[in-house]
Amino acid sequence: MEESNRILIVDDEPDTLNLLKCYLETMDFTVITASNGFDGIEKAQKEKPDLIILDVMMPGMDGFQVCKMIRSNFTINHVPILFLTCKVSVEDTIQGLNSGGDDYISKPFDFRELISRIHTLMRRTKQHLAANPLTNLPGNPAIHKEIERLISNNQKFAVCLFDIDNFKSFNDRYGYECGDNLIKDTSQLIISVLSRNSILPNFIGHIGGDDFIVTCSPDTAISNCEEVIAEFDRKAPLYYDEKDRRRGFIECRNRRGEIQKFPLVSLSVGVVTNESRVLTHPGEIAKILAELKTYAKTFEGSKCVKDRRTA
Repeated sequence: MEESNRILIVDDEPDTLNLLKCYLETMDFTVITASNGFDGIEKAQKEKPDLIILDVMMPGMDGFQVCKMIRSNFTINHVPILFLTCKVSVEDTIQGLNSGGDDYISKPFDFRELISRIHTLMRRTKQHLAANPLTNLPGNPAIHKEIERLISNNQKFAVCLFDIDNFKSFNDRYGYECGDNLIKDTSQLIISVLSRNSILPNFIGHIGGDDFIVTCSPDTAISNCEEVIAEFDRKAPLYYDEKDRRRGFIECRNRRGEIQKFPLVSLSVGVVTNESRVLTHPGEIAKILAELKTYAKTFEGSKCVKDRRTA
């Protein structure tokens, strides 16, 4: 069992909570516990578990409400949820699944069945997300599916592509560990801005390397991107040593082996929306974003470019 397999158990019954915790820890899971729905949501956001076992019958906020809250939070809405309850009617099962649950097991349960369901849910979720191992953000399959969902829902949306400029030279100059830290911190910066500014669920995915995809409302897209850029530009110089930071560039070899001056890292951002034209396929959106990114890179420093072409 990998150490990263973390399970959050949310149940107001101490005996059930302790029994599950002890058993799952013998199976080499890392277990986090919460005794009510409010604590469960807070720990889900903080601990980022790989799976949540959620009791339905709890005072204050029941499991169905907790599940809906988790599904509305884009940083944790991909976490599989296994309902655990005494309710066994078809209506209850349907309500649980409609609220966003992935599976349902009733009390009393067989531990062998519970473990089998846990493994199945974790395996299915990891395959579906193909999460980027560096940032743990959804990867290309999940990004593709999210954009398909937006298109099929016939709603107004924006897709934003973030790319770190001059990342290769930074990576070459300071090493892969510093490069990885810059990518992880950038992902957290984007998450932080979207979490502060958006009341509706958003999506952030990691295409790979130093490229990220964000989907959000067209009304907030530009302001979100500009805020990300402002914070990135403020923090980016701190990744350099004092000498490079003071002169505003680094020197390293280019692809031809020649010493070349490279500016400090910046962000190029492309934004495409379906406000003025119909978008019908993720590939079409990817092509437009690639064009916008190329255009944004023609400017010095960070730049956000929105596609304003119409049908």
